[in-house]
Amino acid sequence: DARENATLNGITNVEFVCGKAEDVLPALLQKYANAVRVGDAGSTKDSPVEGEDSLEFFTNVVAIVDPPRAGLHKKVLNALRTTPQLKRLIYVSCNPNTLAENAVQLCLPLCSEQTDSTPPPFNPIKAMAVDLFPHTSHCETIMMFERT
Repeated sequence: DARENATLNGITNVEFVCGKAEDVLPALLQKYANAVRVGDAGSTKDSPVEGEDSLEFFTNVVAIVDPPRAGLHKKVLNALRTTPQLKRLIYVSCNPNTLAENAVQLCLPLCSEQTDSTPPPFNPIKAMAVDLFPHTSHCETIMMFERT
């Protein structure tokens, strides 16, 4: 049980969410990529509101995805592409064909004209094959994307 393990290890800065990624990720990105409590790691020093419940905004959000063989759901792709605070994406894939399809989608601009409010597309930075199943044709691929 994840909650029990977190308690046993003294981990308090975690939230566990159960559900399909396409159902929960868009709301989670909206919630956590936009604001965190003052003093949380990874937040900026400039608070938009003074007081005990002030919020600070993340400036460097990293997401790690490990989709099923079919690749990322279109709702997940859209949430990842439209969250401007998301600067880096780590994609773990068991299917190189869907990785290639999703990589193209992640690297395309959202629209023909880039505006200040439109996040730039991701750029592929590094890829590495990891052989978790020796003597088989299966290989995991880890790919890192960044926004410039």
